[in-house]
Amino acid sequence: MMPGRDLVGRSDLIPPPGGYDPDQLYYVPSYFTLAKLRTMYSDARTRFPELYAYRFAPGEFHRHYPTMRSDPRVTRAGRIMRKLSIDELANL
Repeated sequence: MMPGRDLVGRSDLIPPPGGYDPDQLYYVPSYFTLAKLRTMYSDARTRFPELYAYRFAPGEFHRHYPTMRSDPRVTRAGRIMRKLSIDELANL
C-alpha cells in the first residue's frame, strides 16, 4: 500500500479517473520471479504417443483412463518432487 502522493508521476501505472488522492492509500501490484518445476518430459507426446491416442468424450475420460501409478512421462526427479509435493510449492 502506497500513499497517492508517492504514485504521482509514475509512468508504469495507469492513474484512476481524476488522478491520485495524495492522502489515500493505493494497492500497487509488484512483479516477482517464479520458478516452474517441471515433473514430466517436455516432449512426452512424441516419446509416448500411445498414451495420447484416446477418443473419449470429456465426461467419460477418467472413467476409461485411470491415473497410472508409474507414469512413464514423469521424470525420475519428477517422481521425487511429486511424492514430496515439492511441485506444488509454486502455488503458495
